[in-house]
Amino acid sequence: MITFAVNVVLIAHHLITRHRMRNAITVARRTEWRRSLKLSLQLLVIALPYLIAWVPYSTVALTQIFSNTDKLTFVFFQKFLSYFLICNH
Repeated sequence: MITFAVNVVLIAHHLITRHRMRNAITVARRTEWRRSLKLSLQLLVIALPYLIAWVPYSTVALTQIFSNTDKLTFVFFQKFLSYFLICNH
């Protein structure tokens, strides 16, 4: 859960920094801008699949923490964990 939050903060920080760089583009900064673009793409390629994969788990886990019901536990095991168990074999 903490890793999920850190990924979101990291992406937001990178986008804000990149937006600030856009305002001060000069000839010397074009290479810096291209490098920043490549780093952005690498960051998104790594972070987005992780975030997409963990959103359902995080949602169900948080819901279970704040409202403990047997039905949510059943849905969690049936829908999400069965997928991970089948894919690991």
